Amino acid sequence: MASVINMIIAVLVLFGTSAGLIMSLGKGKAFIPVLLLGFLMVVLPKTMAGLVYTQLDDIMSPKRLCERIKWYDEQGYAPGQYKIELGILNYYADTNLKRFKYS
Repeated sequence: MASVINMIIAVLVLFGTSAGLIMSLGKGKAFIPVLLLGFLMVVLPKTMAGLVYTQLDDIMSPKRLCERIKWYDEQGYAPGQYKIELGILNYYADTNLKRFKYS
């Protein structure tokens, strides 16, 4: 949720800087808005990517997926693999996942 708020703030700052640039073009004083806009267009995407990557690392990790697979295995389901060849799933899930064939 915090990353969504940060992205909204980043977009609003970029829009505000762009509006300031457009208004200052007619006055001939566009140096500061151009400099600020260029700076923000470089810094904000890197900052936002850093925030998103740290959250995706936790969500998309094989260990988290395997914890869910292990839970289903303990509930009596027979989980399996289809079109993936990851031995790490068997290790973290502490089970032997059946591999479904595909052609």
